[in-house]
Amino acid sequence: MRIERREPRSFDDMIVSAIVEGNKYGIDKVMHLTGVKDILYSDDAYCALTDLIKAGRLEDVKNFAEEEISPMFREYTYVYSFLDQNGRAYIATIYDSDELWQDPELYEIFPLLKNS
Repeated sequence: MRIERREPRSFDDMIVSAIVEGNKYGIDKVMHLTGVKDILYSDDAYCALTDLIKAGRLEDVKNFAEEEISPMFREYTYVYSFLDQNGRAYIATIYDSDELWQDPELYEIFPLLKNS
């Protein structure tokens, strides 16, 4: 029996896979994946971030100040921008934690308006 060795996937590769596999927008390809913001996860912070994203206030997302929290283990929200195979722009929110067994999870994808 031959065992095939796989190279470890990068964090960005895991995010791209999550976007392609878990979207309702027909996204087959992710281009120009760019980190916009990362913060410690809290329900309040996530709601505030998604309100800014929905309003198209990306500069405010980039400058978002998180509250001080100290959980037993860390949970994170990552915000990424990207283009699909047709050049349409999106924002994706990603959840991750310090628990090593878990790959990052796609929370939501937001289509961006042309003027955002």
